[in-house]
Amino acid sequence: MTDEPEDHTLRLLREMREEQAEFRKEMTEFRDEVRQGFKEVNGRLDNLKVAVAAIRTDLGIVKDDVATLKKSVQIIEHDIRGIEMRVERIERHTGLVKG
Repeated sequence: MTDEPEDHTLRLLREMREEQAEFRKEMTEFRDEVRQGFKEVNGRLDNLKVAVAAIRTDLGIVKDDVATLKKSVQIIEHDIRGIEMRVERIERHTGLVKG
């Protein structure tokens, strides 16, 4: 009869060890899955960083192009005003317009 509680205790300890080993195995698998998920997210973030850098570069080019166009438009507007003034002067001198 004295062997029975000891056998029972040993059996419980074995079961606890088995459960603990299974739990460790599950946690290791879970950790590996989490690490893989982080690797995937990091890969996507790297792709995103490359895309953002490309967009920044393109944006800089577009800003420069817009600034150049704006200067060109200002020059053209100035030239058009000059031409309009000359046409008005010619019209006045030729008598096409009374003024």
